[in-house]
Amino acid sequence: MIKLSLAERREHFLLLLGAFVLAMTILGFVLFYSDGPRFAISKEDLALRIRDDQKFEESAKLALRYVDSASLQIKRFDPSVQAVFIENDIKKTFSDVNAIYAQNSFDNRYGIFAQAAVFYENYYVDRRELKGNLNDIERISKNLDDCIVNRKQLQQTINMMNAR
Repeated sequence: MIKLSLAERREHFLLLLGAFVLAMTILGFVLFYSDGPRFAISKEDLALRIRDDQKFEESAKLALRYVDSASLQIKRFDPSVQAVFIENDIKKTFSDVNAIYAQNSFDNRYGIFAQAAVFYENYYVDRRELKGNLNDIERISKNLDDCIVNRKQLQQTINMMNAR
């Protein structure tokens, strides 16, 4: 192990301290002062972003109202009732939500409105088909029951004729 005198130790310490201060100064300059302020944003840009966010939130509230009303109408929808105005209201709601997206298609956040419109449109079509299928199943079950009853009556008639 090398033994250093007190003066040499001080000299090494000051040299190391100087190198450390120089390295921190260069690093600080590179991080904070090179290429100007990278993350600075002007007040106008910030105000514009805030206005865009507020506009998006207002559009989201409006779209949420449209989607909620469409959802309620779809849940209450009965295809056996011939009410064209209900179907038109539901379809108009989808087009209103799509219109919100079309007006602001440059902003990726508004894409959710188009996706919601497609989702609820598919939901509407599925509910309509499901209700129609359930009605068909019910009608076919009634026809099957009628056929069973008629077959039993016919069987009894045939048995009575054979018994004579």
